[in-house]
Amino acid sequence: DFLINARGLRLGSTQTGERVHDVKMPKWAKSPRDFLEKNRRALECDAVTAMLPRWIDLIFGDKSRGQGAKDALNLFHPTAYTSSADFDALKTEEERTQSELQATEFGICPDVLFSKPHPLKSAPAAPGNFIALDLVGR
Repeated sequence: DFLINARGLRLGSTQTGERVHDVKMPKWAKSPRDFLEKNRRALECDAVTAMLPRWIDLIFGDKSRGQGAKDALNLFHPTAYTSSADFDALKTEEERTQSELQATEFGICPDVLFSKPHPLKSAPAAPGNFIALDLVGR
C-alpha cells in the first residue's frame, strides 16, 4: 500500500521536526484500505460522475482561460498561467528564479486540452473534434 512506509524509508521531517512516516488517516478511516475504499466509492458515485465533465472544463477546457474562465469565476493570478515559452523568454536570471519560485510555491495552471465543453457521460460525444487544435500532433 502506497500510504504506508513499509520499508521504513527516511522521508524527512515536517516543519515541526516530526518524522514523516505513514500517511496519517482521517478519523473516519479505520485503515489505509478503508480510506481508499471509501474514496473510491465516493469518486465513482453518480453525483461525481455527473459533475466530472464540468471539472474537466474548469481545469483543462474552455473554462480554464479567457472569457470562459471569467464567466465561470475561475481566474488565477497572471503568473499561474506561465508556460515554458514564457519562462524561456525571461531576460534575467533573477526573473527566472522569481518565476520558478512562484510556480513552486503556488503552482501553474495546466495547458488547455479541450476547446469545447466536455461531453456529459450520459450524452454521446458531439460530432467533430473537441481537443484543442494546438495539441494535435504533439
